[in-house]
Amino acid sequence: MVRHETESLWAFAAEELGAEEQARVAEHVAGCQTCARKLEEVRQAQALLRTVQEDAPEVRWAEVDERVQSAAARKLARLERQPRWPWALATVGALAAVLAFVVLRPVTSTPLPSAPVAVREEHPTPIKEVAPIKEAAPSPTPVIATRAENVSGARIREADAQERALVAGELLRQGSWVRTPAKANALLRLPDASRARLAPGSEVRLTRVEPERVSLFVQRGQLAVQASHATREDFVVEAEGGVRTWVVGTVFSVESASESAVVTVLEGKVRVEIPGQPQQFVSAGERLEVNTARRTLKRRALSAKERQAFQELGVPSQEAAATPRPTPEKTPSEGALSDNRPAPMATAPSGSSEAPDSEPAPSSAPASPEPEEPGVQWVPPEPGTPTQSTADARFLWHAREQLHAKTCESFLVGLEEIAERSKVRDFREQARYLRARCFEERLSPSEAQAEYQRYLREFPKGRYVREAKAALLP
Repeated sequence: MVRHETESLWAFAAEELGAEEQARVAEHVAGCQTCARKLEEVRQAQALLRTVQEDAPEVRWAEVDERVQSAAARKLARLERQPRWPWALATVGALAAVLAFVVLRPVTSTPLPSAPVAVREEHPTPIKEVAPIKEAAPSPTPVIATRAENVSGARIREADAQERALVAGELLRQGSWVRTPAKANALLRLPDASRARLAPGSEVRLTRVEPERVSLFVQRGQLAVQASHATREDFVVEAEGGVRTWVVGTVFSVESASESAVVTVLEGKVRVEIPGQPQQFVSAGERLEVNTARRTLKRRALSAKERQAFQELGVPSQEAAATPRPTPEKTPSEGALSDNRPAPMATAPSGSSEAPDSEPAPSSAPASPEPEEPGVQWVPPEPGTPTQSTADARFLWHAREQLHAKTCESFLVGLEEIAERSKVRDFREQARYLRARCFEERLSPSEAQAEYQRYLREFPKGRYVREAKAALLP
């Protein structure tokens, strides 16, 4: 099939092709009706274009000039007919205003010359500058840092620093790593008066060490903690695999390995959070082993060897804590207490021991962490007081304060500890009653009733029997 020469028709019609191309296109158009028809249309279009180019429009310039001149004359005539008196009035008014200003302006009279006056120069009395009274700047609140109390061969590695030997009495910064090689150990005092001891072959990071928040990470080895009852937001020890242990006033230890974590509790109660499983509670005398790889749990009671391990780590056992110690008649911290503070415990004679649940003597006033007489304010003891009873009294005082503010949830575990193991009967009674009140504030009536019933069983002649019976009424 022969291709049409549509693209070459314009050049063929204008005779712009070469001789050979011109002959070839002419031969093709002679035998192709379509191209012949297209060639005819091309020639008509070229003829039309030549006609348009040759016919230039005729402009009658004389008529255009006449119309422009007549329009300009009409414009000038309208301007001449407009009145000019507004401009004249405005000019006259401006001249009148200027004339009035010049004529009516008051003329200042020139003063007559007077006799010369003697002038004496007097220097002003110098004013004594009073030095500003500088107010004494308030002394900054002391911040209790983490301190190494006892060290034996331990190492420390701080951020952007090389590992070096840890010295007893040295202050540790947040984020530091403490490592105890074989046959080495370290005893740390935390800002909240708690103590933590690293067993040999352990490595622990001080993730966060503040009086309100304590967070430790056990990468390997064992860490024994004697947590204080100081008021704080949280105290958590984390092991490998995401196992987190939350504590309030407890003696416990956390051991971390590559695929397991072990939590042992000597005193009190801790809450253990395990990824992917419900939280677990470990009470005193229990051991919880978590397999972080298989996500399995194994719980059993502490053995005699494990209790002995706490003593080897320097943590007092329950038997040692239960040994009665003579209480001094008056300590500096007790001087701030009111008259109704706990009476000092008398030292029992040799061969006889006082029962922990024995009733107090009728002559001794009941101990109360909060004063009941108006105008007397109980001052909590300073943190780090060596006696446990003083720490319990301070904890109970803070718990009662948070009870009034309706934010007592974080004190429930510590109150249960004091109610279960405190050697002071009045502290146990206060803790049990405050737990019931806290459950009432949290709108948990079933837990509150259970606590009130337990209070009546343990203290049938207690100070809050009337309140407990009234709360149990239908």
